[in-house]
Amino acid sequence: MEPSSQVYSRAKTIAAITSYYEFLANVYLFPEYIKYPPPGGWPGIDQDSLGNLHKTDEVIELLRHIPYMHGRLMYNTDCVRYDTKWQQDDIKRGNLFPVTPDFPLPAHVVSIIQGNIGDSYYVLLDTEKGVIIWGVHGCHNLSAGLDAPVFRYEDVTAAEEDQWKRETISSRCAFDVEVFFDMLKDKFRSCEWLPFPPYEEGYLEYETDDHRFGDELKEIFIAAGWPGDENGQGWDRDQAMGEIADRHGGDWERFSEDERDWADSDDDDDTDDHEEKEEKEEKEEKEEKEEKEEKEEKEDDRTA
Repeated sequence: MEPSSQVYSRAKTIAAITSYYEFLANVYLFPEYIKYPPPGGWPGIDQDSLGNLHKTDEVIELLRHIPYMHGRLMYNTDCVRYDTKWQQDDIKRGNLFPVTPDFPLPAHVVSIIQGNIGDSYYVLLDTEKGVIIWGVHGCHNLSAGLDAPVFRYEDVTAAEEDQWKRETISSRCAFDVEVFFDMLKDKFRSCEWLPFPPYEEGYLEYETDDHRFGDELKEIFIAAGWPGDENGQGWDRDQAMGEIADRHGGDWERFSEDERDWADSDDDDDTDDHEEKEEKEEKEEKEEKEEKEEKEEKEDDRTA
């Protein structure tokens, strides 16, 4: 694929992201996890709420019109929830991690999927070149073994002196937007990526085919009719997830019911929890400060 052939399209980008999220909802997440934008876009996303990111108007418009999704979208990696008030408030306060990777981005490039610990991924979108930049946090060689057309990001952008492009190509590759998300779907279809249902920790995580549970997961998925159709349907997901969870002490039915109830609730609940946490931290900080001042006053009285 020639880099020069890449052209950015907001409509195609939104469609590709939406298609991937809906695929994941059929594979191991839930339709209730997807938050679709209202008509006219997300009202809380604008240059005021995201101003500290210093993004172009086109980036802001894209973020206003894409869906967002709860849950792990890749190994140790989540969707950046620009749609939530707590994330917008964090950005206003200058708390940009893990909204952005640990290197500066140009105004036309934005992080849409981001890991916040080692051995995770980041997915950046270049709204000028129309490509996805896929990178890893850690030391893995991302470019090895990729089936989709891939090219050096340096081939599709200028200004080699830009600091943010100085990572080695082995840990970052660029793809056509539609090709990228189709490639991720194929990783599930081929059982290279498999979701591991919750058992002890109570959350769902990815496992890959080199994990000690890899062969077991493949066997159970295939027995349940995986990969089904191209959209992740046409197989018995509950059978597979339930059997894996049962083998490892979990309860898939209870987990799925709880998660659906949670995801179906109003996003304001999440905002309230975040604000309550902040208020508690501020109160504790104030009490700690007052306690320290009181202790210092007593020390002064003793030495007087």
